[in-house]
Amino acid sequence: MGRSNPPLTNGKAQNDLGLAGLHDGQDHLLTEREAVQLLRLSLGTLRRHRLLRQPPTWVKLGARVFYKTSDIQSWINENTVRLEEQSDTGRATRGSR
Repeated sequence: MGRSNPPLTNGKAQNDLGLAGLHDGQDHLLTEREAVQLLRLSLGTLRRHRLLRQPPTWVKLGARVFYKTSDIQSWINENTVRLEEQSDTGRATRGSR
């Protein structure tokens, strides 16, 4: 008998989540394969992050590993490079001297 995925809050199958799972306001559990597709990382890279106890954080249920969509979104937000405000000339401005 095969294992079933943990239930989700809205009853959708996990394979149906795609990117919508990050933006529907609910927290979902993604398998590591779903997480690597979303993050566009290799499975080895994600597993190395986990081995080194680096983000994104994960959920361990028995022997299975899952990633919450809210944790993935937080990690993306924390690693987003913010550009400085641009002046009228179109060049990035630096802090005042």
